[in-house]
Amino acid sequence: MPSAFCGPVTVAASLGTRSLKAPATVFVTTVEAEVTTVTVELRPADLGCVAYDHVPYYPGAHRIHQRLTGDRTTGLLLGLQMVGHRQGEVAKRIDTAATALHHGDTVDGLLDLDLSYAPPFGSPWDAVQSAAQAWEHARSWAGG
Repeated sequence: MPSAFCGPVTVAASLGTRSLKAPATVFVTTVEAEVTTVTVELRPADLGCVAYDHVPYYPGAHRIHQRLTGDRTTGLLLGLQMVGHRQGEVAKRIDTAATALHHGDTVDGLLDLDLSYAPPFGSPWDAVQSAAQAWEHARSWAGG
């Protein structure tokens, strides 16, 4: 694709990150589109969990329902789906997972991210990181 400033540029493959609003509820998803490039056989496992958009003691907290998918063997992040209230910023939170997917990150790699925190806007662990914690905890109980 030509660029007006620096000539031809290469665009990365789309991950299939999508958002849909239905009255006050937002549905978002991102999924690894290039699974065929992985040389190991994937053993996907997913886990559902619920987190809040910000600390529950602060007024106006909304639940975010999530389903995180990762590879049981390598821990590679394979996708995330979220459903929550429009004010829960799920449409922007999915971008955290989409960025991690783009860079081939693992589920536990989400735990190393330095995401902003203030009680009216988030929790010490963001909802996406809470999903990663739940997935890693379940994986450790299942023996990898």
